[in-house]
Amino acid sequence: MSVPVIKAICRRIETRMGGGRNAALAAGVSGALWSQYCSGEHPTISIPVHRLLEIAEGDERAAIAALFLGEDADACADLMGEAAELTEGAAELQKLVREAVADGKVTPLEGRRIREKALQVRADAEDVLQGVR
Repeated sequence: MSVPVIKAICRRIETRMGGGRNAALAAGVSGALWSQYCSGEHPTISIPVHRLLEIAEGDERAAIAALFLGEDADACADLMGEAAELTEGAAELQKLVREAVADGKVTPLEGRRIREKALQVRADAEDVLQGVR
């Protein structure tokens, strides 16, 4: 089983749930343990599959199934989907920045929106990187 892919799925769940604390609660583990499940710095620590299946949805479940079935075509499709999400997110980020600086200043609300989108783009980029490790 591919631990980097499992960790990427955990990070995706974390993003979907609005943060590590919410994901940890849903998985029934501590925040510290959840952080290790997501971190590439802990390659020997992986979430137990039964916990992962309890909180995974849609595409996340499909990615887990592909790991068990060894479906390379699905893995490629997942990677392409992740890359598309990254590109679309980056374009949305660029639009937010362009609109924010049009008047020569960035308001706190605009800054918050830019930060949120940039963090999502960063997570999407990490998903792509994890898909090729």
